[in-house]
Amino acid sequence: MVKKVCVFPVVLSVVSGINSCRRQRIYADSTTTVRLKDNQILIVKFNDTYGAVQLLDCNDNSGRYKWWLLGKGEDDFSAENIESGESEVFEKYVEIGKDANGGIISKDAGSVLFIEFGEFAIEWSASNWLYVDSEYDYRILDIGEIFEVGKVDW
Repeated sequence: MVKKVCVFPVVLSVVSGINSCRRQRIYADSTTTVRLKDNQILIVKFNDTYGAVQLLDCNDNSGRYKWWLLGKGEDDFSAENIESGESEVFEKYVEIGKDANGGIISKDAGSVLFIEFGEFAIEWSASNWLYVDSEYDYRILDIGEIFEVGKVDW
């Protein structure tokens, strides 16, 4: 089961006498915010399963990522039986009006904000920020380090 921690409640505001929706990000207390540098990898552990994520080509609105997943009970990233893949995340919003202060009111238009693989769901936002569920153990390592060393020192 993939667990998504963050929620995007819709906040109603009155703009020029009309009701409009404005998305406001509210993070649950059960996440940890981390920022990955280009040469780093996030290692996560949950329910005796290990995974890893590297962000690639990220900018303010989108990014690609590569993920690795070990089988349940496996703990060696240098093993040959690692599942892996690549995908993308992006923020996509459309402007639907302005608030009383002239601020833009927008709504989601199909954003993909979660890095998902195996049992893991990690929210992404621009500039390489990740929101890691507090139920996950995690480490941040240099990309080469994990595949040279193999096992993570927990």
